[in-house]
Amino acid sequence: MAWWQWLLVIAAAFLLALLAFVAIAYWFVKRKLRGLIGNIAEAIGNLAGPTIPQTVELERATGVDLAEDCPALAAAIAEAEALGLATDGPYVDTADGNDADEADPDSAIVIQTLADPARQVVGLLIHQPNGTVTTDVMTLYEDATTLTHTTTAGHLEHPPQRPKVAVENVGLPELLNHHLEQRPDAPRRAIPIDQVPAEVRRYVEEQWFWMATRAGVSDAEMRGMTQSAIDGMPDGPDKRDAEADDRDEQAARFAVAVRGQAQYFLEDKLMETFREQTSMSVAEWEDAEHRIVLVHPIADVDTLAREVLPADARVSDEATESMDDEQIDAAYEAEEAAAEQTGEQLTAGDLRANFRSMNDALPEVLRLRFVQSVRVEDTLAAYEGDVYVSPRGADD
Repeated sequence: MAWWQWLLVIAAAFLLALLAFVAIAYWFVKRKLRGLIGNIAEAIGNLAGPTIPQTVELERATGVDLAEDCPALAAAIAEAEALGLATDGPYVDTADGNDADEADPDSAIVIQTLADPARQVVGLLIHQPNGTVTTDVMTLYEDATTLTHTTTAGHLEHPPQRPKVAVENVGLPELLNHHLEQRPDAPRRAIPIDQVPAEVRRYVEEQWFWMATRAGVSDAEMRGMTQSAIDGMPDGPDKRDAEADDRDEQAARFAVAVRGQAQYFLEDKLMETFREQTSMSVAEWEDAEHRIVLVHPIADVDTLAREVLPADARVSDEATESMDDEQIDAAYEAEEAAAEQTGEQLTAGDLRANFRSMNDALPEVLRLRFVQSVRVEDTLAAYEGDVYVSPRGADD
């Protein structure tokens, strides 16, 4: 071939390679988008204020000197050991962003674990940044229920299987005796001291799942949590600034952040279960993945409303081609109003049932394809959602 023909062949090969790269990159971005959004929502929640931990990772705080940095905790440990309780620690929660080697007790919560397998009881000594220590004493039962007594008033609701009762203005001896007298007589678990961190992690994760299924927390719960977080701060400008903020506005903002965490957490669980159960082939999955719509009780209503918006309320690109700017603005305002009304209809009762009936009423070309219902179960709760595939891509 002539030199220019070779040049054309090389150029064509380069163009094909470029197109392949773009296609692969597009598929990869779509695949990762859901997880990325979830991570962003979680990060926003963490920056916005006190959030509910989804897990804990208790690691030894090697840089903390109890006698020097946490004298109140050191005294509480001595008292616990005098009562016959084994102790271990100190720990910090690295899942909360703390560095186990450089934890600062002036900003990080420091924890000492307690256990007495003979009396089948465990506990936590919790050193707050302001230097105070709160105590939890807990019995774990073989049927996965628990009973906790604590020296600090709680603000969060707890599952009926796991009550947490505040006994204020008492020391550890009184709290422990009260707990042992009040706990039900049922088969209990004996937890050795080295297993307490794992039990704490399991407890927190199961508690979070239950809380997520009830759409996070209420404004009232978050208001109490916010106040407790402020109370636990050391005196200084940061605490004074936090105290000056409007508590109701803080609580509402934080509650929205936690609801977002709950939403993406449950969607990840539903998607994970769907992937395990689906009979889709690899090719079918790759084709449908970016068009999957999850319908569940705390899904984003605005997104779902757009999916089942009546055909005559939608503004198409073709329709806007013959409109001037003023007409386009008016059309999109009308579409927005229709979407808001659709959202109200979705939430008037059973969201999943309403979505199903509204989707069935759409013309076939706009209708989402129902794939299956998915159920996620945990120790304290279960959650269900429906998986649909939209006929349109995410950017359509």
